[in-house]
Amino acid sequence: MSEFLNDLRGISFEGFVDYAFDRPVPREREPNWWHASDEELTQLIVDPRLQLQHAARLFHDPLFLTSRFSTDQIEQGFWFLAHDVSNYAEFFPRLLWR
Repeated sequence: MSEFLNDLRGISFEGFVDYAFDRPVPREREPNWWHASDEELTQLIVDPRLQLQHAARLFHDPLFLTSRFSTDQIEQGFWFLAHDVSNYAEFFPRLLWR
């Protein structure tokens, strides 16, 4: 098995939004995308300052999401942003507590 490296340094705001929200919604009883069986192999490299800037912009004006994503994708995306128990937590929630 190989690691899945996600280098998100320099990610645009649109890329940040797509990374969090542009995901298929699992069917009933299927895990969310960040709970995949290979999740423990995933490594994120982020620019904490940039991630927080993008998050601040998103939380300041989130209504644009409704024209780009389904309600289920939006809900899943916000759960992802608040999720702090996987390797994906480096994307945003752990940055708040540093």
